[in-house]
Amino acid sequence: GVRNRLQLTRDLELPSGELGFSVGASKASGTDTQPNAGIRYQHNFKQAALVADLTRTVRSNTSGEEFRTVAGGVRYVHTLTPLAELDLSYRLTDVEQIVGGTEERERTTASIAVNYSLTEDWALTAGYRHEEQVTNAVQTFESNEVFATFSRRFDLNF
Repeated sequence: GVRNRLQLTRDLELPSGELGFSVGASKASGTDTQPNAGIRYQHNFKQAALVADLTRTVRSNTSGEEFRTVAGGVRYVHTLTPLAELDLSYRLTDVEQIVGGTEERERTTASIAVNYSLTEDWALTAGYRHEEQVTNAVQTFESNEVFATFSRRFDLNF
């Protein structure tokens, strides 16, 4: 369905990082107005950065169902060498159906990875990721993944 949304955001530079926040509301036809909000904080250390965020959003699908999502996470990135960094993250997402049903999902994701710059454009990332999802109080899946990815960065100038 169609959802109208109004959101105000503000980002602040701090002496040792950044603080960003947003507040707003959204409304789908025939439903109540729902608040949306988010906050993000980043603290920079000499060779690392710690980022924490928390958001609340409401989304609609084409069937007219509405879902409230509350998500929060923490990420720590530490420079190991000029070419490599360690990346640790944890995220918890809770999704609750508020119109059109009673589904509730909770997903947890934790990962550890090493990012390595091969050249100015190419990078290699290798790591481990664990995910779990619980739907209506029943564990629906659990995943353990060891991964390695190559990526290339390029810019398109218009």
